[in-house]
Amino acid sequence: MYKEVDTLIEKMQAALVKEKEGNPQFYAMQLITEAEEKIIRTVSDTWRLPEEYLYFLKRYVPEKVSWCTDEYISLHIYGAKDILPGQSGYNYNHVTDEAITEWPTNYLVIASDEGDPYCIDLSRGDTTIYTAKHGMGYWDFSVAYNNLVDFLHSVLRPRTLGSARTMRMNLTITTKY
Repeated sequence: MYKEVDTLIEKMQAALVKEKEGNPQFYAMQLITEAEEKIIRTVSDTWRLPEEYLYFLKRYVPEKVSWCTDEYISLHIYGAKDILPGQSGYNYNHVTDEAITEWPTNYLVIASDEGDPYCIDLSRGDTTIYTAKHGMGYWDFSVAYNNLVDFLHSVLRPRTLGSARTMRMNLTITTKY
């Protein structure tokens, strides 16, 4: 159904395996697995997600993978079990147990790079990805990618063609949230 998403997840897995070959201490996370049904049900009950994104969440199951490229310093793409805690500090303050009223109510944070959120607007029903800089005192969102597939492609290639920098990936295993 979403063959392009499957292909990209396979490429992400291959990039992790390649990194492990060059660095034996690197732990390659298996990304092509099925998320626990209970976690998917919790996410689905909490938000009405675009079908393509829900499909992705069922198959992208990291503990915590940080993608570092020319474009990203340390991009964390949330899996299903990370999506709820990933909202903290954006639309929800877990310290005061209150909603953050300045946050657009329909925006779901699906990834972050050094605090800069990458979101989908749940009111649209598509997977257009929006981003904004954090720490500005306000949120000024703009379209980062036209869809989820374009966003996933971005973690596999540096933005600057011909750059001497190569893609690096850091992996941190987290067992508790």
